[in-house]
Amino acid sequence: MNLLKLYNTYEEAYFLERPNRFVMMLQTKTGSIIHAHVPNTGRMEEFCLPQHPFFVSPQKQRKFPFKVVATMYQNNFVFLDTVKVNEVF
Repeated sequence: MNLLKLYNTYEEAYFLERPNRFVMMLQTKTGSIIHAHVPNTGRMEEFCLPQHPFFVSPQKQRKFPFKVVATMYQNNFVFLDTVKVNEVF
């Protein structure tokens, strides 16, 4: 089976706050606080808990330097980048 590579790079960060439906404040493993664009504007209440893990990918020439692409829920990955899902299918 071939692996599908969707992003050149990504990193894990942990939930701090969601000021609005398009932005998340996260803390990286190094302790840096980052703002990331949220492409899935749904409520995501089950994910937005203190220190919940999210995966972010750097993005260039955008308002925010990172984009939230996935999270974990019940020991499974949940893909949150709705634009990339459409490209895959």
